[in-house]
Amino acid sequence: MSKKRHYCAYPFSQITTTPTGQYKLCCSSAEAHGFVSEFPGSFQFDVKSHSLTEFWQSDYMNWVRQKHLAGEPIKECEACFEYESNGAESYRQRAIRELGVFEQALETPKSLDLKLGNKCNASCLFCDPSSSSRILKEWRELGWDKKPPFKTGLTGDVNSELFDIDYQWAEDPKFWSELLNISQDLTNLKFTGGEPLINPYMMKFLEILVESGQSQGMRLQVTTNGIVVPRRFIELTSDFNEVEINFSVDGYEKQNEYIRYPTKWNSWLKNVHRVMDRVDGRVGLNFQHSISAYSLFGLRDYFRWMWPYKNFGFHLFRVYHPEFQQPDLLEPHEKEWIVSDLSSLISEFKNQISCERDEKLISEIQGIINFIEKQEDKSHLKDDLRRFIEALDQKRGISIVDHMPMAAHSLGFKVDKKFLNEGRAHGP
Repeated sequence: MSKKRHYCAYPFSQITTTPTGQYKLCCSSAEAHGFVSEFPGSFQFDVKSHSLTEFWQSDYMNWVRQKHLAGEPIKECEACFEYESNGAESYRQRAIRELGVFEQALETPKSLDLKLGNKCNASCLFCDPSSSSRILKEWRELGWDKKPPFKTGLTGDVNSELFDIDYQWAEDPKFWSELLNISQDLTNLKFTGGEPLINPYMMKFLEILVESGQSQGMRLQVTTNGIVVPRRFIELTSDFNEVEINFSVDGYEKQNEYIRYPTKWNSWLKNVHRVMDRVDGRVGLNFQHSISAYSLFGLRDYFRWMWPYKNFGFHLFRVYHPEFQQPDLLEPHEKEWIVSDLSSLISEFKNQISCERDEKLISEIQGIINFIEKQEDKSHLKDDLRRFIEALDQKRGISIVDHMPMAAHSLGFKVDKKFLNEGRAHGP
């Protein structure tokens, strides 16, 4: 079963919610974007109109499962197929590794991936109002609630309707009643953004699971921007059977501060080390990086910085939405430079391998090289990205030139040659 290239465990064992209250196959699937599914019936479900059970038992989910058992690809899952074609680990492969293989759907899901609204304390470049309350406020002030700067975002279509959504949908007693009813069968629980560590619903659910003793048989996964790490959260992790904490980080020092605005590097790094010092061996720690049109230029420095963190794993993801932030915006000479840079880095790292994680990281860097060499040319979208950056920089009182001179130069911003040379030579 697991050898079938298009089989995934998620449709048989997990439900995912988006910050807008939609149900999805997983966080990487594309059915929330509406136009992609080949299913002939309804394939969009939300918390207010459908229960967890109704989605789980829907004709759509049964159709997806049949396709997976037959080894037939579906458009919703194309992101995973692309990751694998470049030699990188996909969510599909990770699902099989973590959850197992199933011949039929479980009576209730054993895994939940919950995004309980858009409350967030960051305004990351590739996010949109559906994933960040801070961005929602910023976009209103820019007038982008009337005319958004891009059409498709992380969770689906980006339009004026995002500003009318009730992002407090997780307060619905019916949702919580059903969630608690199926919690006794849960073995895996994930929380992502918004920002889960400032989300009261997540903390409430964790407290309930700890008090009932159910947490002792669960694996908890939390992805955080690391701006705030409450002491109570660290305390609660000790009551779960296994824990994974993923720190989102999209570059070294100034690059991360810019992409994940308004993160401050020293404060963020202090929180990372505080968690390192206070958790025990049951807690796995990871750095999570999103590869985009601008983060590509700082990958060398990022990998050099994280190389000594041997007790950290890592996840690398490609930005697919919005389109003008995909890593496909590189021009031929930029591709050549970045591929050369990463190839040299691989040679450097091969002489320093000390553990299995090192070997995996080298393999993933090679996967990045593979997709850069094969990606289509979308450099014509640079003007759209530049206009987007200019508007945000003016609003935030910052400059991409000061934080990421190489990326700024790629987008046509005027950058002093001195800073370009420093950008090429800089590194931890």
